[in-house]
Amino acid sequence: MNNVIKDQVDNRAQIAALEGFLRAGRKDAKVAPRTHWQPSFDVRLLPSEFTLLVDLPGVDEDDVLLDIACKKLVVSGDRPFDHDKEDAEEYSVIDRPYGRFHISVQLPDNAVTDEMRAKHKRGVLKVQIPRN
Repeated sequence: MNNVIKDQVDNRAQIAALEGFLRAGRKDAKVAPRTHWQPSFDVRLLPSEFTLLVDLPGVDEDDVLLDIACKKLVVSGDRPFDHDKEDAEEYSVIDRPYGRFHISVQLPDNAVTDEMRAKHKRGVLKVQIPRN
């Protein structure tokens, strides 16, 4: 089974490399910016604390919303497309995701949500919630 997964990953890498090669140097070979995207995140669950780390490069702290609903921590926001229309014409590839994002992570039953702390530093959001 591991060889099948490895072959699939290798094939995806080869396809991505081929697409990049085919797009190289062609002004009309743009990839449209996505309007929704899914940031990468890590969850660390200690006996005393729940921690969520979310990669949000290029997202301002003011553009991130935190909410707790149905025993889930919800992180949402927006990374606006930051290229002027004139500038966008100069790019041969636009592949970084832009637009709305949303992730939802189940909280442990003993999470003390009233004491949630969040810090946004160098493109990483860190949310810490103590557990009792």
